[in-house]
Amino acid sequence: MPISLFGCDKLEPAVVLEAGWQLYTRPTTLEPVGTIFRIDEKGRRFIVDKVPVETREGTEAAAKVQQRLQANIGFFARFLGLESFGRKLSAQSPEALEFEIVSPFRQFAFDAAMEKAMAPVLERFEYRAGNRYYVVREARSATAMTYRLTQAQLSEIGGAAWLPVALGAGGGVTKGQDGRYEITQVFPQRVRVMFLAEEIAPLKPGLAGRCPVLWRRPVRETLVWSEG
Repeated sequence: MPISLFGCDKLEPAVVLEAGWQLYTRPTTLEPVGTIFRIDEKGRRFIVDKVPVETREGTEAAAKVQQRLQANIGFFARFLGLESFGRKLSAQSPEALEFEIVSPFRQFAFDAAMEKAMAPVLERFEYRAGNRYYVVREARSATAMTYRLTQAQLSEIGGAAWLPVALGAGGGVTKGQDGRYEITQVFPQRVRVMFLAEEIAPLKPGLAGRCPVLWRRPVRETLVWSEG
């Protein structure tokens, strides 16, 4: 049964998200909480499985939420659909990206539910050496987003001229009163836009060909990948 969180429609100052929140490769209706993926030694990402886990869902406290996260600007370009710039900039270090989520909706799992769902999975998990494995723990969706970029960030993704086609209907670029450029992206339906993951990592190596003992740890760094 979804849990709804009600509140006022006041737009608060941008709040820094806790470390570890990631942008999806693209806005998506897929990859909910419980999705397991791996990143191989070449930095390619592959979906491994979807674990059935009991989740809670609900609207955020406000109709619009301003936040910041550490994001690779090349990944952000790819998120917008600017493939050429996403590939070009994928090796750059993360930097602060400010954005506003419209009609934010959150999906998450309690610790007890995640433990119950993952325990049998970890017992039979086929862990490939050289790969890193992750499970989506929380996800946030939106009906639209507004990104606030500096002039330097806008230049890094190729300037405003490339954006109208990538953004599609309802999208646009304007310059705000604070000098930042506001990029609006309206989605045709509610989509997931960011997630928080845990890494499935070896607690200790396996013996004589046996699988290693695995555990889950919070992800605090910004992940880097290309789609496999």
